[in-house]
Amino acid sequence: MIDSNSVQEYYIPIKNGQFSDKIHFYNGEGKYSVHVMLPATDRENYYYDLSTFEVVNVNPIKQRDLTYTPFAQEAQLTLDTIKSGFMSGKELITVGGTIKEQTSSKNIMIEVKKDSNQWKHEISIKNGKFSYEVPLFYGKGIHQINVLVPDQQRENYYQYGTTLFVDNQSDRTMKPIEYYRTYEERGITLNTPQFGGDQAKLTYHIKGQIDPNAKFAKETTHIYVKTKKGNDEALDIIPVKHFNFDDSIYLRFGPGEYEVSINVPEIKEEKSNYFRYFSVASFSVENMANEDKRDLLPSRGIPSDDPKIINLAKKITKDKKNNFDKAKAIYKYTAKTISYDVAKFKNNEFEWDDNALKTLKLKTGVCQDYAYLAGALLRASNIEARVITGKAGTGLLKENHAWIEAKINGKWLTMDPTWGAGFVQNDKFVAKYTDKYFQPNMNEFNKTHLRDKVEY
Repeated sequence: MIDSNSVQEYYIPIKNGQFSDKIHFYNGEGKYSVHVMLPATDRENYYYDLSTFEVVNVNPIKQRDLTYTPFAQEAQLTLDTIKSGFMSGKELITVGGTIKEQTSSKNIMIEVKKDSNQWKHEISIKNGKFSYEVPLFYGKGIHQINVLVPDQQRENYYQYGTTLFVDNQSDRTMKPIEYYRTYEERGITLNTPQFGGDQAKLTYHIKGQIDPNAKFAKETTHIYVKTKKGNDEALDIIPVKHFNFDDSIYLRFGPGEYEVSINVPEIKEEKSNYFRYFSVASFSVENMANEDKRDLLPSRGIPSDDPKIINLAKKITKDKKNNFDKAKAIYKYTAKTISYDVAKFKNNEFEWDDNALKTLKLKTGVCQDYAYLAGALLRASNIEARVITGKAGTGLLKENHAWIEAKINGKWLTMDPTWGAGFVQNDKFVAKYTDKYFQPNMNEFNKTHLRDKVEY
């Protein structure tokens, strides 16, 4: 229970020189000292003793009132979801209510404390209302939750509005999500997850929305989700539709702890083959799935689970008896079907939604698009495949390039369907299929291709 020596403060409005309120003795039966204090006229936020008396409570019921500070009363703060200043909970507690909308701030602040631990987070106010599932991060026991309201005199400053205590019945400890300045600047609200240190099996759900009135809200068509486990990294893309995003990502690198960051794209007029983004939130999650299927699972640009890709892969490989022949058939299909898009390369006309399906539809693309399509068809055929990025060219100056490695009979086989499709002459693509770049002589291949890394 809350310490018996703790203090419960009531701020009672004075109307026409009178004040009245009904209070409960928050710690059950026992002796209480009651101090009545009046606000000072010569000092701001200071009170002088008016009267002191003692009361012996004989009622064993413990009931802690929910009280509001003068700042909360001025802001017309009301917690609709909370009926008592002390309650029991399990892992999460909903804190929601209404407040007078401030011109200086569109947020309130939630503060969670237990022992020496502390966490703060700003909550958006919409049409005078707010609601948030507050995590009880620090395991079993009493959590103090403070609701702070915007200071009407100082920008980006908050005053304590009300305090409640929650006795968490769960032993589970959770890790706070770290929010960055861009979270508020870009109007992001992350609904799922609500805390870090969660556990999942292979997939993890990301859900949230963007304030339509926030900076670049209309231009933010997608978010990036970066997952990192040790030295392995993956970048996933979740579309934003009607200012909402809701999708799952793969924890593709096997069991263990992942660092996950939610990011918004840089909004710029010119197109580029490099996508810059800014972090809005980060947290950790533990993958409990035992298998590492990083090179079989769908990934950014490689929707290998799409029915169109699966059906096409079956059609291409239907007469092939082994994975080597299947891989070669996929290489040949990709190289002969897709024409090289010289303009896209020269003008950096890369888009965030470039992927194998888009390449199939357009029947044209650059090295990235050839690799996406071949990789998707390989994975759809249950052949492990990975996109390799690096540099390539016949001269001293080499350009950014991407190709594929496929695992055949336990060994990684190299293929470059872009170079197998033909060549560029006088800024025009010349289609000339060759199988030279399917399982090439690696001594020769390494003279023209400089391998950098695997990209997910």
